[in-house]
Parts: sequence; C-alpha cells; structure tokens
Amino acid sequence: MDQVFFALSGLLSMLVPVGIVIGVIALLRRREGGEGLSAAAVRQFFFYGVAFVGLFVAGGGAHALLAALLPGGGLLVDDPALAAFALAAVITGAPVWLLFWRLGARSAREHPGEAWSSSLYLYGVLTVSAALFAGFAIALLEGLLDLDARPEQIGGVVAWGAVLGYHWRVHAAQGAPDERDEWSMALRRLYLYAGAGGGLAVMLAGAGVLLATVLDAAYGALFTTTIAGDAGAFNAESLRIGASLALVGAPAWWWHWLRAARGDERSWIRQWLVYGLGVFGGAATAVAFAGMLLGRALYWALEPQSRGVAQELEVAPVAVAGVAASLAAWGYHAWVARKEEGLGPGTQGMRAYRYLMAAVGLGTLTVGTVYLVAVLIGLVAPSGRVFFDQGRWWSTELSVALTALTIGAPLWTYQWRRLQREAGTDEERHSLPRRLTIFAVFGASVLSAMGAFIALLSTLLLRLFEDELTSYVFQDTRWAVAVLLTAGAVGAYYALVLREDRAAAPERSASAERPSKRVMLAAGEDAGALADELRRIPGWRVTMLERADTPPVSEVDAKALIERIAAASAPDVLVVLRESGAEVIPYRQA
Repeated sequence: MDQVFFALSGLLSMLVPVGIVIGVIALLRRREGGEGLSAAAVRQFFFYGVAFVGLFVAGGGAHALLAALLPGGGLLVDDPALAAFALAAVITGAPVWLLFWRLGARSAREHPGEAWSSSLYLYGVLTVSAALFAGFAIALLEGLLDLDARPEQIGGVVAWGAVLGYHWRVHAAQGAPDERDEWSMALRRLYLYAGAGGGLAVMLAGAGVLLATVLDAAYGALFTTTIAGDAGAFNAESLRIGASLALVGAPAWWWHWLRAARGDERSWIRQWLVYGLGVFGGAATAVAFAGMLLGRALYWALEPQSRGVAQELEVAPVAVAGVAASLAAWGYHAWVARKEEGLGPGTQGMRAYRYLMAAVGLGTLTVGTVYLVAVLIGLVAPSGRVFFDQGRWWSTELSVALTALTIGAPLWTYQWRRLQREAGTDEERHSLPRRLTIFAVFGASVLSAMGAFIALLSTLLLRLFEDELTSYVFQDTRWAVAVLLTAGAVGAYYALVLREDRAAAPERSASAERPSKRVMLAAGEDAGALADELRRIPGWRVTMLERADTPPVSEVDAKALIERIAAASAPDVLVVLRESGAEVIPYRQA
C-alpha cells in the first residue's frame, strides 16, 4: 500500500503545474474576449491528462520490471509485492495511455483550433521523461565508471529513454508548430530551452568538478605534505561524478540548443536564456567564486597567525574551477548575443542583463559597506578597546567588507554609469528593466532602513528600561546603525534618480496609451527594424512572418503605420508590406 500511496502522490504533484497552466490559459482567453475554455478544449484536456497519467504509471512499472529481470535485480524473489505492483501498473497503465491518447488525437483532428492540449501533453511528456532519463543516465555512468552499475539504473535509462525517444519521433513527425499557434509554439520553446539550460548547467557542473579535482590534486602536490604520502592524488569519486555530469549534460545541451533550436533567434524565450542564464548567470557565478577566493586571501592577510597560507587558500582549486566554468558560459553567450543582436524581439534582454549586473554590483557594494561601517563603529566606540583583548575580532568582518567592496564597487560603477549615459531618451527612462530595478532598490532600501530603525530603537529602549544604557550599547547596535546608514544613502540616491527620470520623461496619461494589439507582420527579412520599432510599443505583441517569395521593397512611414494599427477595429491585426505601401487588415480568429 505504501508504494501505491507514493505513486499516486507523485502523479498528483505532476498535475499541479499542468492545472496552473490550464487556469492561466482560461483566464487569458476570457480576458481577450473569448469564451474561456470550450467544451472541445475541456474534452481534449481530459483525454490527454488521463493519457499522461497512464503513460507514467506504465513507465514506472516497466522501469521496476526491467530492474527485476536484469542480472542482480532479484525483485521477483526479494520483494514479490513490489514486482506484482509493477506488473499490474504496466498491464493497467499501457492500455489506458494508448486508448486516451488516441481519443485525444482524434478530438484534436476534429477541433484543430482547440488542439493546444496535445502540445501540452507532448512537451510535458518530453520534459518529464528527459529529466528522468538524464538523472538515471548520470547515475548509470557513475556506476559504470566505478564498475558497480545497478539494475535499477539500467532499467531507468531503458524505460524512460524509450518514452523520450518515442515521443520525440512523434514530435519530429508532426513538425514544429505554426508561428501563429502561439500556445503550442511557446510550449515547444519552453521545452527546448529548458532542456538546453538544464544540459548547460549539468555540463558546466561536470566540467567544473573535473577541473577542480585536477587542480586540487596539483595544489595538494605542491603545498601539502602528509605522512602517508598521498598528497596530490586524484579523488576518484569526484572524477566519476564530474565525468558523468559532463557526458550527460553536453549531448543534452548540444541537441536542444545547437540542433533543435537552431534558427529560432527571434524567440524572446531564447533571448532571456542567452542573457539571463548564460550572460548574467555566468558573470554572477564568476563574481561569487572570485569573491570566495579573494575573501579567504584577505582573511589570511589580516589574520596571518591563524593558519598557513596553504591551508587558508585550500578553496583555491574549487574557486578557480568555478570562475573558469562561469567565464566559459559568459563568454560563449556574450558571443551569441552579439551575433544575434537585432534578430530578437527588441532589446529588453540586453537591458535586463545590464540592470541585473548593476543590481548585483550594488548588492555586493551594500554588503561591503554595512560590514565596513559596523567594523568602524566597533573600533571607535568607547567600549571598543575591551574587544582588542580578544585578539583581532574584526579580521573576518573586515575581510568580508574589503572583498565585497573590491568586487561590488567597480561592477556597479561601470554598469550604472553606462546605463545613466544611455538614459537620454524617453524610451530608456520608461523601459521596464530600469523601472523595476529603481523601484526594487528603493523599496528594499526603505524596508531595510525601517527594520534597522526598529532594531536600534528596541535595543535602546530595552537598555533604558533595564537601566543598562552604557557605552556597551554601541557594540549591541552597530549592525543596526550600519544597515540604517547604508540603506538611507542608497535609498536617497535612487530617489533622486527616480525624480530625475520623472522630470526628464513625464509619465504619459492613460488616455494617451495605445490599445493592446497582436500584430502579424508579413514582410521580407529587411523589415526587422520595423518589427523592432513596433515591438517597442507598450502592450503590443508582434510576430514577424518572413515571406518565402520575393517581396517588394517599400518605404514605410513607421509613425503613420503605428497610428493605423492603433486605430484598427480589432485587437488582432495583419500587416502586409506591398510595393504600394503597408496594408493593415484587422481580423478575428474563427
């Protein structure tokens, strides 16, 4: 019964995100003036939902049976109850999956306008089975390298690999969804870029572990001496883990990113992966590892009597490997971003990256300032001399402060000065990344200052009530004072920035806002600049259809075209560039 309970719990947990997606689709359709979910859509969702559950019930049972039948499995002898449950799951789940999958496919053919459930099922199965296959493949490779492969690992790779491979063949036979089918295309892209991002993370983790293992062995051979004489030996377990991660992550990243997602430069999901995970994630992770190494070095310099430099910097192999892997990710995705610049939907990805890096720099700088102010208060306070008797109590705090200031100050200064130079247009001052960053920083500063003031005031009142308001109160309140001063300075600066933005680019009134539009632009490849200009309009979603024939080249007045699209009588607009100009066709989906 325990196996049944856990199996059902796992299936229900998989359906939760699916239910959230369905609810969002229904709300958006109703908001756009539709009827929400039609009867055909509900029916198809039911068919594909049951098929999804039946498939994973059968897949789990097949996994267990394969593990039992392989040499060394022994489940049929050691645990006949589990073997019986696995066989029952296959006998029951496989027919249920096949029946309801066929019913769903037939309903999708009869009602193609409501066939988004088939895409939800297909890409959901691909996502879950790919994650299971990758997990068991990593475990199997590690076991093979240790000459200890287990039957459950082999069974997992075979069972979930079969599910993944079969459904990928179904996907390949169907072909990529049409660009006009926004939900199906979005689901496909989410799957592809989730697979690419996951493969990249696993591959870099494996490469980092391998490099750290090699560097650690070299570091031990150079700086460590042991009686047993094993200094500089490679950690076999770390090598197995790193190799397994790299061997699984690299093909997954190559397949999803370089093959399946090739030619998809116009996708905003791709842009956010490039800038979010690749460029920003790589840079932020490199900063974190570099800070870890710099912090240990500064601590040793401030407290040389603690341990020797070799012992204090024993994190160097891990830090150097982390920096190398992170910089590799950053460098490659920065190259991709430059290569695809102008092909993606607007410049929001680059803007978001720059503001995120500025925020990382500001956060690091803020932490360093808080630590530095707290150390200074502790040293100059009347009670500070008592703490000198306890040794260099400030070594750790000061090393953290200097590390954060050394990294955060240049990073924030470089990024923010560049952003301020670019903030000369209304478009930049009103951009979503800038507004989110400024308001987030200002809000965090206000809340931090409020919390610090409460902590400071409560400590002072408590000491006053207990008649213990002495010079020691400086030591008790130094962190609250440091946070209060730092948050006040940061909040005051960004309040001035916000005031300057509003003075330079006043907010447009609600009446001046253009209505939301979904624009399909049919034109040649030379119309990319026009598409980007249309995408800059708040509330407009623009999809460019590149004509396969030889389209005429025409000069289009972008401002006049924007006004014509805004005045169209329907939220859905088709724009066709002709030799005589642009034709604006409002339409409604049947």
